[in-house]
Amino acid sequence: MARLHLDDLKRAQTVVFEWETKGQCANRCFACEQGLVSGLVAVLGPLQEPLAILGMYSRNKRVFSRDDRHFAESVANVLAMSMEQWHTSEKLNKLSRAVEQSPSVILITDRNGAIEYVNPQFTKVTGYNGEEVLGKNPSMLQSGNVDSAYYKDMWKTINAGDDWRGEFYNRRKSGELYWEQASISPVQDAQGQITHFIGIKEDITQHKQLEDAIHSVAVGGRHWGEGFLEDIACLLYTSDA
Repeated sequence: MARLHLDDLKRAQTVVFEWETKGQCANRCFACEQGLVSGLVAVLGPLQEPLAILGMYSRNKRVFSRDDRHFAESVANVLAMSMEQWHTSEKLNKLSRAVEQSPSVILITDRNGAIEYVNPQFTKVTGYNGEEVLGKNPSMLQSGNVDSAYYKDMWKTINAGDDWRGEFYNRRKSGELYWEQASISPVQDAQGQITHFIGIKEDITQHKQLEDAIHSVAVGGRHWGEGFLEDIACLLYTSDA
């Protein structure tokens, strides 16, 4: 079935039809089996591919009035709005499950930076549960080893309505320092006003440690000569084999 825009659901189309049954038809249709003679149908969505059909049937031949049409359309519109709410609810549920199960740290703050939501991965990485951080500023995670100008530049960028990407050197609840790669985006309302900020972050501590190790090897290689690097390369090759 083709995807329908929500506006299509709100515009119920009414089709009026009448027929007379003369015994049982060859195809044993629903109308013949039930002895239905007349019907009024309200179709939700395009006639070619309706999403739903609301039918009013009679076993006696009758002409449906204007009030009948209005009633069918009113009920169809109520059903359409209910279906719209159901579709919206389903989308929100899917989004919620995706965020809750994400391997990335996701947090949402209000306009002033007060934390309103953190996903389970946040707790796994930082050691803080949601109740401990709600209403607080993410700056509570700062290690104190980063210049304040770095954070001022971040706030300037996101307050201007732009996305910010960078790295944080933070401190877990246990006191352990760790690196994060972060992307922070403003969330705007229909008027274009920033209402929230959403941050998506990855723990890159091991990656950083690997970079430091490679750097140390490179420095050692320059100090001890090319033979040292060749030995290291041979050792790495042997380990991978």
